[in-house]
Amino acid sequence: MGSPAVSVIVPCHNDSKFLADSLGSVVSQSFTDFEVIVVENGSTDNTCEVAKEISFKDSRIRVICFNEGLGAARARNLGIEEARGRFIAFLDGDDLWDPTKLEKQIEFMNKFGLPLTYTWYRKIEMNGQKRGLVKAPATLTYNHFRKTNFMGCSTVVMDSSQLGKRFFPEVKREDWILWLAITREGYTAHAVPECLALYRVPDFKKGIRKRFKLIKDQWIFYRHYACEGPFSSIFLFGWHVFYGSLRFIK
Repeated sequence: MGSPAVSVIVPCHNDSKFLADSLGSVVSQSFTDFEVIVVENGSTDNTCEVAKEISFKDSRIRVICFNEGLGAARARNLGIEEARGRFIAFLDGDDLWDPTKLEKQIEFMNKFGLPLTYTWYRKIEMNGQKRGLVKAPATLTYNHFRKTNFMGCSTVVMDSSQLGKRFFPEVKREDWILWLAITREGYTAHAVPECLALYRVPDFKKGIRKRFKLIKDQWIFYRHYACEGPFSSIFLFGWHVFYGSLRFIK
């Protein structure tokens, strides 16, 4: 049995309410040459059982469960280690894909030889109510990622034949730091300009609290990972807060 074209990495933690729908949006893809690697890390609900039950119905799904909480970055990295596909895609355990996402994205990457792509996405609340559409720029370079993270992780596909297997740093803002590192090497990320994913967000009050908790992490990002000086860090931090607020209130 040959390797699949795409490995879909699904980290999940206490996602039992959403995981069946999330995995359902993968197995219903029009593009079918893929494997799914579910990495459940330390859930206190029955997420692991839900994942295993679904995997019994589709041999393309593999489930790895851990009793301890690994965090999203470590969970994704374990999935990447296990991945057999040339293309590596990510889907969080509570997000959803359009049925044509992989078909359109892989065709786009093959046509133009692209190493890193993403799509637009729409935010949805925990109850499924749709909110704003996030339209990312057509291309993203290192200078874009110095300002803010324009790519939703659940929309990203990487070509490991060009980039190799890239792993997330196991710190806060792990996805942003990885995109920054890749584009710092001179790579450009390209968008499929369609809404092909739904990204679940917390309710407004919880979202505000979460954003305040990330302020310290944001400052560390600019000073340590983006290697910005104090004045440029202040400017970029302000730009990020402004842009992020616009996305949040849509």
